[in-house]
Amino acid sequence: MTTKRNLILFFLAVLLFFFPKYGFSQNGCENCNITNPSPADQNTPLTINDGDVVCFTESRTFGGLQFYGGTVCIAEEATLTISNNLNADSGTTINMEIYGTLQLDQTPNISADVNINIYSNGVLRAGSTGSNNFDLNGPGTNSINNYGLIDVGVLAFNNTQGEYFFDNHGTMNITSNMNIQAQITSFINDNTGVINLGGTFNMNSGTSYLNCGTITANGGFNMGGGSILNTGSFTVNGNINYGSATSRVENYGTFEVSGGSVQLHTGAVFYNEGVVSLLKNEWGYGGTFDNDGNIEGPAVNSGKMGYLYLDNQANINNGNIGPNLNFKYTGDASDGGSSFAYLFRDRAGLELISPVYWDCESTNSCVAPKQTYLNLCPDASGQMPPDAVDDIYTDVVPGTTLSISVTDNDKNFDGTPVVIGTESGQIAISTVTDSTGIPGNWPEGFTLDSAGTINVAPTVAPGTHTLYYQICLQPGGTACDVAEVTIEVISTTALWVGTESTDPTVANNWSNNTVPTPGSHVEFATATNNNNTPAVRDLVTVEDMIIGDFTNASDKNFIISPETSVEITGKVTITDPATNQPSTDPNKIQIKAEAGKPNGSLIINCEENSTAGEPNPIYATVELYAKGEKGHPFSWLDTIPGSPTYNNVTYAGEYRFQHFGVPVKTVKADPTFAGAFLFEYSEPTNAENSYFFKWIALNNESDLTKFKGYEITQDAPKIYRIQGELVFCEQNITLTHSAATVNGSNDDNEYNKRYGLGQNIFGNSFTSSIPIGNIVFPEGVEEVVYLYNTGTFGEWATIDRAATNDQTQVAGNYIAIPKGTASTMEYGNIPSMQGFLLRHLAPGGNQNPITMSLPYLSLTKNTKPQLTPKSGKNKRKDNLSYLRIELNSKSTIDNLWLFSQPGTTERYDNGWDGRKYFGTPTAFIYSESPDGALQVNSRETIDGSIINFYPNDDKEYQFTIVKSNLGKYSDLHLLDIVTKSIIPLQNDTTVYKFSSVVPTGKVNKRFVIVNKEKSRISFDNGEFETMNAFVSSDDNSVTINNYTGFNGRYMIFDISGSLVMNGDMLTGTNNFAANLKPGAYILQLSASNQVKSIKFIIK
Repeated sequence: MTTKRNLILFFLAVLLFFFPKYGFSQNGCENCNITNPSPADQNTPLTINDGDVVCFTESRTFGGLQFYGGTVCIAEEATLTISNNLNADSGTTINMEIYGTLQLDQTPNISADVNINIYSNGVLRAGSTGSNNFDLNGPGTNSINNYGLIDVGVLAFNNTQGEYFFDNHGTMNITSNMNIQAQITSFINDNTGVINLGGTFNMNSGTSYLNCGTITANGGFNMGGGSILNTGSFTVNGNINYGSATSRVENYGTFEVSGGSVQLHTGAVFYNEGVVSLLKNEWGYGGTFDNDGNIEGPAVNSGKMGYLYLDNQANINNGNIGPNLNFKYTGDASDGGSSFAYLFRDRAGLELISPVYWDCESTNSCVAPKQTYLNLCPDASGQMPPDAVDDIYTDVVPGTTLSISVTDNDKNFDGTPVVIGTESGQIAISTVTDSTGIPGNWPEGFTLDSAGTINVAPTVAPGTHTLYYQICLQPGGTACDVAEVTIEVISTTALWVGTESTDPTVANNWSNNTVPTPGSHVEFATATNNNNTPAVRDLVTVEDMIIGDFTNASDKNFIISPETSVEITGKVTITDPATNQPSTDPNKIQIKAEAGKPNGSLIINCEENSTAGEPNPIYATVELYAKGEKGHPFSWLDTIPGSPTYNNVTYAGEYRFQHFGVPVKTVKADPTFAGAFLFEYSEPTNAENSYFFKWIALNNESDLTKFKGYEITQDAPKIYRIQGELVFCEQNITLTHSAATVNGSNDDNEYNKRYGLGQNIFGNSFTSSIPIGNIVFPEGVEEVVYLYNTGTFGEWATIDRAATNDQTQVAGNYIAIPKGTASTMEYGNIPSMQGFLLRHLAPGGNQNPITMSLPYLSLTKNTKPQLTPKSGKNKRKDNLSYLRIELNSKSTIDNLWLFSQPGTTERYDNGWDGRKYFGTPTAFIYSESPDGALQVNSRETIDGSIINFYPNDDKEYQFTIVKSNLGKYSDLHLLDIVTKSIIPLQNDTTVYKFSSVVPTGKVNKRFVIVNKEKSRISFDNGEFETMNAFVSSDDNSVTINNYTGFNGRYMIFDISGSLVMNGDMLTGTNNFAANLKPGAYILQLSASNQVKSIKFIIK
């Protein structure tokens, strides 16, 4: 059983207030309009105005912090230090999102209302050692949500008109007191919360303290008419003073008072259903109850009992005691015993409500066990949730409805069975995604009906499935509990006969006339296992299949068609029917290929099919459709500067090559590739006086082995049948950085002189695709995978060069796929047998080989043919935010991706950016960075992104611009600086047609992406200003627009030339408060070798 309490705070039956849940660790801030402002010096204050979202991803120190509303957000690993006061005016609301550290060196006294969220790794500290006071004086509604760490001296809620809602899931270290004087305060210490209080917890009648975690208060509790409810661990050193008849304590966990007493009040109640220990100090003080009042326990016949241990006699004259309480005297044995006569002095004004027990443990007569911890947390009104009990269902067959409701073993808090319904005291039931109670649907194939009954669809795969549901007490639905449901779905065995055809979706082809559910065991029928009725046809897939165990001892074959996949989650057993021994016949499993279609895919469970850590031999035939061919003769001139043959040697050829890898451990070149030309790539190899020669010709006796990179061509496209032992389980590959020097090169750049240095070509030897986003790149390997397209030797040789796009129609190009964006881009997987390149970066000059592993557990179906343009199918989905700009003309297609990704920079971010290499004569687009041209550019913001355009001989072009998850960019526009056009990007897809007005082969910085209202975009003076700024004298705010495509800096000088303020200038729009005195100033902007100065006056 796990506990979930919705953070809907209901207090005194009159107030509803909502908190979000922030229990996860995050490292970024969103919707920022000011990032990392810098003070002129450490005495400069930071001002945050209403509407500002000021974000810190780097540490900063300011002299003070002045709030006029707005939000401050501090990212993980960043620290914002305020050396002087934090000021916020009454009547405003301020927001703090703390992922990193907020260090307040003085004593903050905040008169505004606050919303403070402290995340898992966040820290809020007052004073350098956490010993300064933190006073909240907001007159309205205030909320504090802590999942991190709070270090303060005194924590005070002082405004008597204010309402405060505090939810602690993390740690609070309060060195002195907690003082509460607010009108309403709901303070919840959740199950994971820890509070260490050095002094006294001072409450008032409007305070409700709910403790489900751990609290230690070293100075006592002054309740002042408030209430305490404990289900966790509650320790007080000192007195608990009720002070009013409205005070109430309810204990369901462990409640310990040491060196003090529980000082009741006439008419007040101390309720115990857990364990209470009242301990005297070394001088004999405390350890008891003082003053008149009531000590109550669980109801008669509830099956529950509260345990109380007293070191001293109680000092109560009037009140009620009981029922279902057990008292035990734990003081000196000579003082007396566990009896009413001794512990309560036989006072006539005390009424015992039976049953009351006296040390039942000594006689083993206790009617209920001790409850030291209750794994339930009430809602803010103190209402206890029902108890959702975990459920386990075994031997479940797909396609059945479970006969027992998940609520059959669930109980209300009073022990009665729950009833689903809408009436008061009944429960509502719903599906949730995990143990924290996040609402959501169950995985496909599982449904929960209104009676709590689970339906398991026929499509559910065998295995153990874990689900979660939540029950909430009616009305209100704020007291909730979550339970875990474990469902063990079993496999059934289906016998393949092929009575009518080879189609496995036809029921009559199976022995029981039923198409098996996904995950069922599949076995080919034999005379032995099917009453002398063996399989009569091969099984040929027509759609994807998930199989448990796969067994074939027949003479028929399992054939996986193009565009279909088979996942075998169990054991593969293929037996030779003639010898009854393991079969080595590669025809028993066949994976087919067809022109223009992705290969069939086969994924095998590694663990189930390995012995002593080594994969068991499984043999198959895998087809490769080789697209290389003999074409028209061509010639090309070496045009690479620095090459020994630059502008001097013309090469000739007529074949188009395809890069690939073999899908088996090893295969002999002949006869498998009879009639083909084969070459193996070698990173170390170079010719003495020429670039281009990286390939070693193979002969008939050559062995082709797994994951090596090869190229193949032949006179016409052809299907090859590659037979051998399949490659599965995780595999290692090794990258080298040892290319020989081309002595004739006159290029000083080592990477040109040592042609192909660090560029390693491999082939995917798995029989399915490798998701690029799941590859773990070791240090020293660029986190980008380059996939190769078919091309001639000339097209390859002149490409240092190919495009990152996956739609190019130009042969000889490659697709650059960064790891971080792979899940979003169309070609995010490496297809089976696909050639791909990885770059060894020689970190720190270390040129030693690097070994890395390729994952197998995360393999996915082949959805693309090898080396071809995209089919337009199998669109990938992700939650990344980006623009994809597709350029089309009569002869070319190119793409550019602009990602808005927190944590990335304008520099080259390994794993997030993909370099742009240029081939000719295609037209193309790209984005600039300080580290070169990019086809995939990931930055904090896409606002201000420059799109460079390179035309070819075509005259008419078209952009197709697709937005994804860019809701925070509300005014996105494309600016065409040449035509002075402003194109709104309001729709998910926007088409813009334009003509080339610059000569062929000349790059033009023609387009800009701007997030700004159209009315504020200006082409004054006939051109668009890439840098401009506006200063408002009304509120001393500065707005800077930076559309250079690069981050820069701003500096503000006074009339004497003294620097008064400076900071980072990000691309796009920057807003910040200047706090300048009246006078004349100069604002200087600089970015990308551009400098602009603007004069302004503050009145």
